[in-house]
Amino acid sequence: MHVKVAVKITISRRLAALGIVACALFSVAAIVALRTVSNVSISSSAITTLGDRKDLYADVVPPPMWPVEAVGNITTAALARVADRPKMIASYRTLVKAFEDRIAYWQQRDAGQAHLAKVIEADRATFDVIDKQVIPALIAGDDAAVHAAINGDLAKA
Repeated sequence: MHVKVAVKITISRRLAALGIVACALFSVAAIVALRTVSNVSISSSAITTLGDRKDLYADVVPPPMWPVEAVGNITTAALARVADRPKMIASYRTLVKAFEDRIAYWQQRDAGQAHLAKVIEADRATFDVIDKQVIPALIAGDDAAVHAAINGDLAKA
């Protein structure tokens, strides 16, 4: 013989159960939110690592971006009067020194070394063309050689 036990769940019990479930879900959501905020706070290790990588990638990706100011300085020197060129060449050398300082800094860091190697290679090739072809032609006042180097090997570097 089967005995049927009728369990009556009243509206107040249903509302109480719903309230308990809602509180539990809210608690879980609050814990997840607090952990997320903790993980992305300014002093967290995740943000520190992200900041290092962001800074590195801003400096090195894509590879030809970093020497743009130096190359722009030299191409502007090609259009400048011969008397103004030594000052622009000195400014270029300052920018190359800043590039070398950044290489030294990033080689000591542990972020993006594969990208860094590509950047160093590409940018040093660019600076090599400038140092060996463009600057000697600028100093000599040979505008045809300057423009040939800028439009030839420098454009390819």
